Amino acid sequence: MKNTAKKTAKKAAKKTAKRRAVRKPAIEQPRDRIKGLRRVRAGDLVPHPKNWREHPESQRNALRGVLNQIGWADANIARELPDGRLQILDGHLRADLDAEYRVPVLVVDLDDAEAELLLASHDALTVSASQNADKLDALLDGLAIEDQALADLLAQVVHDSRAAPEPPAASSAVASADPTAAGDDDRLAGELAAAMQDDEAAAEVPVELPDVEIPESFALLVQVDGEADQRELYQRLTAEGYRCRVLTI
Repeated sequence: MKNTAKKTAKKAAKKTAKRRAVRKPAIEQPRDRIKGLRRVRAGDLVPHPKNWREHPESQRNALRGVLNQIGWADANIARELPDGRLQILDGHLRADLDAEYRVPVLVVDLDDAEAELLLASHDALTVSASQNADKLDALLDGLAIEDQALADLLAQVVHDSRAAPEPPAASSAVASADPTAAGDDDRLAGELAAAMQDDEAAAEVPVELPDVEIPESFALLVQVDGEADQRELYQRLTAEGYRCRVLTI
């Protein structure tokens, strides 16, 4: 019985050692810079002064449609400033919709340079992805989209995903050359030089422009003390037949 137990223990020890021997080395994980998730009043978040993204009204309306139909399913990214306030690194539009919204925020531990790098790259990485129009159609097919602004935005995304970029125009001299053929390097250089000479000659041809008579026009800029004076003077001068424009400088 003792010998059998020893043999069983040895076999188990060999199996354990074998599993440890084939185990893959540990992968070096990226640093986890997320400190936590908070829900913060949107009006208390601080926009980053170098935020480069601008949000048209159509995008704002589409985001409202998502929030109305789904709710919060994404989080802003912000870092904590020395005074305790949270500075937005991603999600400026979500924070700008309504100051009283309670916005979910991922708080990260980044210094100034790291924050600016994240600000520059976060959205850029998203828009650099290519799009599969067929898969997008399949995803959208049958979806119940309640908000018209959101439906319009998704329709525009589908349109853009199917719009193939036009290839850059090539000059006739470059297009006619075959750079793989023997001796074509010299011929290509000659054709390019000839094309450049033709362009220079065409640029030297004088172009006769028609004579256009521009009538003289006279204007008077009057500075007044306030909006009330501006309105009174505008009404008086227009009543006398003068064409006036209101300016604020």
